[in-house]
Amino acid sequence: LRASETSLQMAMETANIFAWEIDVPSGQSLWSDNAPRALGFPPDAMPRTVPEAMSFNHADDATRVQSVMEKVLAGQQHSFSLEQRLINPSDQSTVWIESRGTAKNGVDGKPARIVGLAQNITARKVADEKLQRSNELFSTLAQTAPVGIFRTDADGKCIYVNEWWMQISGLSLADSIGTGWTKAVHPDDRERVWTEWSKAARNSLTFSAEYRFVDPDGKETFVIGQAVAEKAADGEILGYVGTITDITKRREA
Repeated sequence: LRASETSLQMAMETANIFAWEIDVPSGQSLWSDNAPRALGFPPDAMPRTVPEAMSFNHADDATRVQSVMEKVLAGQQHSFSLEQRLINPSDQSTVWIESRGTAKNGVDGKPARIVGLAQNITARKVADEKLQRSNELFSTLAQTAPVGIFRTDADGKCIYVNEWWMQISGLSLADSIGTGWTKAVHPDDRERVWTEWSKAARNSLTFSAEYRFVDPDGKETFVIGQAVAEKAADGEILGYVGTITDITKRREA
């Protein structure tokens, strides 16, 4: 049993998870020993009362958190799960946590304790915000770039094409998703392009090929399609991003 407790504590430390408890009658707040380390707070900064704990809430989250706690204390809500921001008292930095709590009733049937677990998710939130900004930047660039741009998932299936790509191919975004984009490739080029693209996606290779698009009106456009793997920090393939460049004038010169 002792070994199991030690393993659990180590797992919580590694994942920045800590336990907390509120004694409702006294208004005292209790924290597991690893809470300061998980939050990055000074050891003597952990709040001892509920009002102190609430004062650590980010101004934009305070009302929402207060509302949830009031419902739990009033017996209107038995448990909760929420993401919120805290302000580190040592440097005023923002700390994101995901907190889950459950009310434990006393003999009178009213909440006597609220117990829960919380996890520091700041790193995940920062990564999410960076990804969102990156996606917004990509979207802006894709809409203004004078070339066709496309993105695929890790299996090489199309998930996005920009406006220029749709114009040159004659396909809508909905028609281009998955393997639909191949309908725009000239029948005489389709098998070759699909074979080369599948090989590149399957083996995480850079893709480059010249071929023809044919729009619904029969207009042929010579293009060069190029794509590279989009990777996560750990090297995992997230998908592929590529361009389609009109080279018709060059081919006809």
